[in-house]
Amino acid sequence: MEESKPAFILNLIGSILVFIFATISFIGLIKAKTLFEKQIPKEVPIEGVGLFMGKEIITLMWGLTIIWIIIGILMLISALMIKEKKKVVTGSVLGLVSSIVGIVIGAGLFIGPVLGIVGSILGLISANK
Repeated sequence: MEESKPAFILNLIGSILVFIFATISFIGLIKAKTLFEKQIPKEVPIEGVGLFMGKEIITLMWGLTIIWIIIGILMLISALMIKEKKKVVTGSVLGLVSSIVGIVIGAGLFIGPVLGIVGSILGLISANK
């Protein structure tokens, strides 16, 4: 465990950052829905208003937020796997894959996935010792 401790800590911090930014996005989407309901009369189509580019962007952001939460869960699972000596390689590979996907879709403002990648590489290096 001592050799893989930095890998565990970096993956854990990365997953927490992804969760924090996904939560902020979730709260923002709930507020945007409330804004839509208060500002726009029911008979006016949302696409015609141009507020936040319509409901399509809100739908896209809901999808991204759900994916960010899933990536945060996978990164947390990988951090917990790295903590166990027998599962360091598996946890590092899971962390590496989920962090790369996280970077591609912008999870955690890129900071969380970058920490996950660094932590996963450190986990793979410590497993080879």
